[in-house]
Amino acid sequence: MNYSYTLALGSSFSFALASLVFTHYARKVSVIWMNTFKALTALIAFETAVIFTTHFARLPRLDSVLLFVLSGFVGLNIGDLFLVKAFKAMGAARTLVIFSFQPIFLGVFAFVLFNQSVSLNKCFGIFFMIGCVFVMSYEHFKKNFKWDIAGPAYALAGVVLDSVGIILTRQAFDRDQGVSVLEGNFYRCLGATIGFFVISRFMKINLSRTFSKMKIKARTIVLAGGLLGTFISLWMYLTAISVGHLATISAIIGTGPVFAAIFEAFLLKKWPSRYLYVAFILFGCGFYLVL
Repeated sequence: MNYSYTLALGSSFSFALASLVFTHYARKVSVIWMNTFKALTALIAFETAVIFTTHFARLPRLDSVLLFVLSGFVGLNIGDLFLVKAFKAMGAARTLVIFSFQPIFLGVFAFVLFNQSVSLNKCFGIFFMIGCVFVMSYEHFKKNFKWDIAGPAYALAGVVLDSVGIILTRQAFDRDQGVSVLEGNFYRCLGATIGFFVISRFMKINLSRTFSKMKIKARTIVLAGGLLGTFISLWMYLTAISVGHLATISAIIGTGPVFAAIFEAFLLKKWPSRYLYVAFILFGCGFYLVL
């Protein structure tokens, strides 16, 4: 059990650290470039992992593969475009606070699609989460005398689409239970990469050219960020889920915004504002009730 908690903490830590890399290069290069790079990095990493484990030993059901690919396109392609846009607009810590609302959306989808009940605690938790978003928007209003609608909207869109991707992934695993977690994620990353390939037909991404122009240090950082934020964090999370207590692991994963805020404070040499502290408190109350 302690092993699963360590993995969950490592997953949260890895993604929070990677989110700073995504934020920096989304601002420095572009959102589409950063998303394409991390999707391709994840695809190669999962492919390598599968080759060294199951070797694609069996042919999965076609409908299951198509659901995985669709899940990757919806969640890891379109959803992550909105997520990284939110990173660019709001920073990593504030975006991850909103992204941690995912249990709410999964609960709503479970209610609509699978007729699973939503408890009164979860309803109260939703109000705390709404208050959290309001506080972060009010912080922007105090600084710029206008409400920040775009940043939270991007983050919420990313959460919704990622939740849809998770539902599709669950259905894909249900269709063919012989597909391993590594294989499933390979097909998901394949769907995301195909999506970015289609996008590249209509707009220039300049993936290899931009990467080749970077200095060695920048290449190392962006590659490490891609691996931490996709392959390593996801592998740790899924492994933790498979052997640990779900509610406890979800609570540990919810520490991501705190890690991101600490990393941002360290790198920017600026402590979080009092509004972010209030947002953390509201988030913590809401997250506890949602669980």
